[in-house]
Amino acid sequence: MFEPINYIISFLYIITSILIWKYLSYSFDSKKFKLLIMFMWSAALLVHIYSIYPIFIDPFIINLSLLYALIIVSLFISIILFFLSFKGNFEYMGMVVLPIIGLIFILMPETSLMNIKINNLLFSHVVISLISYSIICLCATQAFFLKLQEGRLQRNNPSTIVSSLPPLETMDILLFKFLVFGVISLSISLLSGFLFLENIFSKLMIEKTSLSLLAWIIFVYLLFGRLQYGWRGEKAANITLVGFAILFLAYFGTRTFLEVFII
Repeated sequence: MFEPINYIISFLYIITSILIWKYLSYSFDSKKFKLLIMFMWSAALLVHIYSIYPIFIDPFIINLSLLYALIIVSLFISIILFFLSFKGNFEYMGMVVLPIIGLIFILMPETSLMNIKINNLLFSHVVISLISYSIICLCATQAFFLKLQEGRLQRNNPSTIVSSLPPLETMDILLFKFLVFGVISLSISLLSGFLFLENIFSKLMIEKTSLSLLAWIIFVYLLFGRLQYGWRGEKAANITLVGFAILFLAYFGTRTFLEVFII
């Protein structure tokens, strides 16, 4: 990746997040201001998409190093959140997500190549896995805002940002809608891994497999608790964040270990 592109992408994402903050903090009710936000976001997405071309070394080999894995996941997250915000009022999540994406491009060092020979089935597994993690990231972001909103309301100290969020009950429902899609995609990812990966229980992969299964169990347990016991609010948010942290270690903790100590 060329360094100027990194800074351009980072700049566009951070400016977009600042515009979202201003839009929500000052309660702008302006379609033109939201169009400006979506325009800047679109520009960031276009340059982001352009930046991933080095991943494709040839039609049958891709570079899935830690850096490029993060860049692709962040692209999926940005695209999903962009369309959600375009159709609804989900831009508040961009205040947290977009600056993190921007920082990935300027703070993440170049990592060693991890060239993977792929066939159609393996490529499908990789794409499904990255999409499932992207959805879980959005679950964690929603859990963060739900936890923040409930805490502020309990202290009777809602900020302008918190006041601009959807009602607490709606935020809770949205979290579980995200979780349903996240669990479905994670289930497909795990199933495809069992079917298409020959070394899924090898010494190098057993940690990733075990942590992914543990995260899946936590998310399924949370959905069960919602149906059976009506779990909601801060408790549901905390469990979501624990599951996300474990899945993060599964996807990127083991990958970091492989790149730094093994490869």
